[in-house]
Amino acid sequence: MNILKYIQSHLNVKLFLSFVIIIVVFTIVLVAAVEFIMPNAFESHLKFMRTLVGGEGGALEEHDLNLYDSFRSALYASLQFALPISLIAAIIISIFFSREFVKPIKELSITSQKISEGKYDQRVLLPKELTIDEMDELKQLAIYFNQMASKLEKTEDLRKQLIGDVSHELRTPISLIKASMEGLIDGIVPKTEKTFYQVQVEADRLTKLVNDLQELSIIESKAYKLNKEKFDINAVISSVMENISPQFAQKNIRIITNSQDTKLIAFFDIDRIKQVLTNILANAYQYSEEGGKVNITSVAKNDYIEVFISDTGRGISAENLLHIFTRFYRVDKSRSRNSGGSGIGLTIAKQLIEDHGGKIWAESKGENKGTTISFTIPHN
Repeated sequence: MNILKYIQSHLNVKLFLSFVIIIVVFTIVLVAAVEFIMPNAFESHLKFMRTLVGGEGGALEEHDLNLYDSFRSALYASLQFALPISLIAAIIISIFFSREFVKPIKELSITSQKISEGKYDQRVLLPKELTIDEMDELKQLAIYFNQMASKLEKTEDLRKQLIGDVSHELRTPISLIKASMEGLIDGIVPKTEKTFYQVQVEADRLTKLVNDLQELSIIESKAYKLNKEKFDINAVISSVMENISPQFAQKNIRIITNSQDTKLIAFFDIDRIKQVLTNILANAYQYSEEGGKVNITSVAKNDYIEVFISDTGRGISAENLLHIFTRFYRVDKSRSRNSGGSGIGLTIAKQLIEDHGGKIWAESKGENKGTTISFTIPHN
């Protein structure tokens, strides 16, 4: 029973036994051929030889039995010499190849166990001198395994970063609200309209952050459905501009539209595209100084509509451009936090545009040279 369990739990033993079984079957087939097939073949060959030496009653007939026995004995003598050597060589080769075959699988098993324990930096070692086309299936499997491990490690890093960012973002307004309330209770902070307004502002920031996190979770998990219909993108832009104009007026920021056509019809979810435009314009407002300007341009292309939103704000360096659609990423973290940005708006916008089958990207000539965020929406 222990032997069966040992065999069952060791792949190299299974492979070795499979090779041995093949050898045994081959030996049985060979012996059976000697015993059952060879006599008839030998007799047919003798008949042919008789015709060559002069008829059926020649001298060869007298020696048929002795000749066959001699041939059979010589054949078995040869087999007695060849089979043990072949068997030993086959066993040695079987052991070598079974170990070589199982070795990468064993490495995969050990590495996967370490990853399951939370050690996401573990990788399977691969020969550096070989290209993927020169590798067998097991080595290619190891490559894909390492790629999967890298993605898991990246996901784990993002999860840790997300927890840290969320806790930091929540801590800031909560701390301010707590400090204000303690000051009001102790009588240190005056019970004025300004004090209550500051508490309300921080509570609004906290509510917005929670709502943004909930919205991001819904969008990234695809727990929503796009309600697409044919609509004019310029009408949507005008509607969003009307809603945000009072806010932009507080900083004396002008919003200018430069649409080439009066109507640009596409197939999209109106509410979600409004959300995209609002998030992008909120980003432009946040990073624009007083007296700045925002240009919105919509253009019809062959299969899609392209929208450009350009501002005259602080701009973004080439290094930061690669990360602005990453959740919680902000170019100027201190100023963004004080102005109430959560670093989630552009992440939501990117996901929504991609779910529409479009693309979104950002361009900037550098710091203090403005930023342009563009996106496309397919016509159908």
